[in-house]
Amino acid sequence: MLTPKAKRMSADAALLSAPVAAGAVFSSHLFGRASGESSAPESQPATFSNLKLHGVFAAIGSLPAFAILSVDGKPDQPVKGGMEIAPGVVLVAVYPDYVEVRRKGVVERLNLESRAAGSGGISKVEGFRLNVQSRSPGSYSFSRNELNQALQDPKQLMNLGEFVARPGGGGMLVAYAPRGSLAEKLGLQQNDVVVQLNNRPVASNQDIGRFYQQMQQSGQVRLNGVRGGKALTLTYSIQ
Repeated sequence: MLTPKAKRMSADAALLSAPVAAGAVFSSHLFGRASGESSAPESQPATFSNLKLHGVFAAIGSLPAFAILSVDGKPDQPVKGGMEIAPGVVLVAVYPDYVEVRRKGVVERLNLESRAAGSGGISKVEGFRLNVQSRSPGSYSFSRNELNQALQDPKQLMNLGEFVARPGGGGMLVAYAPRGSLAEKLGLQQNDVVVQLNNRPVASNQDIGRFYQQMQQSGQVRLNGVRGGKALTLTYSIQ
């Protein structure tokens, strides 16, 4: 059976902007399970050792799914589905803890590796590419088009920040919001708790994904949370 020729990822697209290892950023499999092709053949364990899976980012809405991969010990690189990772090796589908790749017509499964935070392979940090204006405390505005463009770039997706489920429920904890990340630009700080988005409860990374999706679609987004035991309200005007 003939298969379409895969797109090669440019060298520029291989550069990352995360300040920690991708495995740490995506350990919670941000945005939940990726959608894969149900008609894909059952995969078998990958047989090559030069390819390592260090992170996954599942698709939601218009946000693309991609994997963080290292080839031949080189620095991590983000790869979207359908792209060629190495000569003759194509990323087929992304799942919460593994990906499927196609080599010589055979679909193989590559499992997510555990990786300690702060390990090598990450390039110099760059801020998330979005100009955010703050006209008053807790009130922010920015361009929808600029956000949409940034969220389609794997390099930018590596610098969103990290959210984890709060122990015992009751919102999502901001576990990581480094300087220049999207979370930090949107007024969030490490250890903040996001409780509601537009009056809807937040309990999972799917809800955080909805947060970014609403910013792509809505003119106004309201975030309610907790900071240092006190109520936190942030509002966003998207133009």
